Amino acid sequence: MLATIIGETDWKLIAIDVNDPIADQLNDISDIEKHFPGLLKASVEWFKIYKIPDGKPENQFAFNGEAKPAAFAHKVVDEVHSFWKALVSKEVDAKGISCVNTTIEGNSFKISKNDAKEVINKTPELGPAQPMEAIVDKWHFVHLK
Repeated sequence: MLATIIGETDWKLIAIDVNDPIADQLNDISDIEKHFPGLLKASVEWFKIYKIPDGKPENQFAFNGEAKPAAFAHKVVDEVHSFWKALVSKEVDAKGISCVNTTIEGNSFKISKNDAKEVINKTPELGPAQPMEAIVDKWHFVHLK
């Protein structure tokens, strides 16, 4: 599924836990309508309207709001993963994002776990919780006919 929100791409993946009793019957997007009629339509509708109560416009979808098959999703995941790899290896401008890590072998930004602990130990102590603005706890209800 793909939402295009004010000029930015915001991919949504639909997945099921492999331990779910029906997981072996859901192998592609077409299986969802078969086993969960109306779920895809309701999901697309929710992603279209969920920001409206905050005064934002309805989200616009690519592909006329139609979910794409698993092969398409796998291709997108592979492509986005290659973008991430280019970022963490600084093959592209990281725009101030730290690429320091403790796990990526052969990466010039890899640091030891001890060095990482040192960074964490320099972090200020956790203080008392700050007061929360009422807007953070605002609920919206939308009735769909």
